[in-house]
Amino acid sequence: MKTLIIDNGTKHLQALKNLLSKNVLTIIKSSEDLPTPSDFNLIILSGSSKFAVKENPEKFVEEIKLVKNSNIPIIGICAGCEIVAYTYNSQLESFKPKEKGIKEIKIVNSNYFKVNKPIKVYEAHHWAIKKLGKDLTGIAKSKHGWEIIKVKDRNVYGLQFHPEMLTDMLLGDEIFRKITKLITNGN
Repeated sequence: MKTLIIDNGTKHLQALKNLLSKNVLTIIKSSEDLPTPSDFNLIILSGSSKFAVKENPEKFVEEIKLVKNSNIPIIGICAGCEIVAYTYNSQLESFKPKEKGIKEIKIVNSNYFKVNKPIKVYEAHHWAIKKLGKDLTGIAKSKHGWEIIKVKDRNVYGLQFHPEMLTDMLLGDEIFRKITKLITNGN
């Protein structure tokens, strides 16, 4: 699968590359000009250790346009998820201290994943998605807010956690792979 990674300043780029090792990757920094989206089968919006989307939307204008207009499937990770949420008028709230480490999420929409128990994933963020905009569907939650979201009627997903981290211990990578399978099946 030809995959574009838009690197928003993630500290986990190598782990993300490892997660996508079977894909043909093109990686650009968020400040670079976007290549033609139709040249790719999947677009990944990475996390960011530099800027918060809600406080710096001007830094993410091109990605917001991409989320609104692209027909290519998109998966936003951490800050990338926040870009998806922000684009669709969701309520983002900052919290301290930073949520970091292994945390539990619960699938609340079984149309996407059939899991009856909490799933452990790796979190590293200061922002929570508290309320979803009307064009989004919530799939999983944690005690802080929404953890997996999807744009209704489009193949645009957001993962507030880091599926690329601790893949030998946690299930984030399996969720990521299930989403890519949903995308490639056209759901």
